[in-house]
Amino acid sequence: MCNLFVSYFNYKLGLINTALISSVYGVDHVDPQNTSIIVCKVRSYGAQILLKLSRSFMVAACIDRWALTSPYARIRSFCQPKVARNVIIGLILIWPIIPVHMAIFINNYSGRCGAPSYYAFAFSIYLFIFIGILPPAFMISFDALTWHNLKQIRSRVAPRNDPTRFRLAKVDRDLIKMLAGEVLVYLVTTVVYPVNTLYGVITTPIAQQRSEMRLAIEDLVEYIVSPIPNYIYCIAPFYGRI
Repeated sequence: MCNLFVSYFNYKLGLINTALISSVYGVDHVDPQNTSIIVCKVRSYGAQILLKLSRSFMVAACIDRWALTSPYARIRSFCQPKVARNVIIGLILIWPIIPVHMAIFINNYSGRCGAPSYYAFAFSIYLFIFIGILPPAFMISFDALTWHNLKQIRSRVAPRNDPTRFRLAKVDRDLIKMLAGEVLVYLVTTVVYPVNTLYGVITTPIAQQRSEMRLAIEDLVEYIVSPIPNYIYCIAPFYGRI
């Protein structure tokens, strides 16, 4: 569990110090990704890998907490540092492959880094599934199962000398609470982004019919739902104890 959290926080730090800082820099400066094809591709592809890895580590941590609180010793046996290290290595190897399509199709179009029209809809569906559906579904499901297991543990009455008796250490209970807070922060700050992206693609055919005021409002909303929420999502854990 600790290995997963350390990897989770390290990749968040990497994201803060690379992609998100460049997004904030582009607010009142010329955004390098809009002037350089290499920066455009590397930033989009690299940020996607870092984001997906941090979310995957959180999902893995939720599964780990569920396994730890399971009433079955066989399932609890998977909560080992060796298993966590193998999961971390596997995710690090897999995620650079899955979003490789972004490095191919994302490019500078009319002075703006983005997806071409023939790829935009598929890209928005990809974001909707891998950001808005799968991570929240896994997090909520395994968090609910973890709390269910915790209720069973609390209601279980067994003699102190019973060898089958299972109790959670305080550090494990604290990690479960912290993980629940992380999931809540993720849901609040991230789920809206793929929905807004999908909306933008669907309404593209009527873009010429929209007024300049509406386009300006939509651009503002797009900036509010990303990268600001992503930045909050990345820095929130470091202020959890303040």
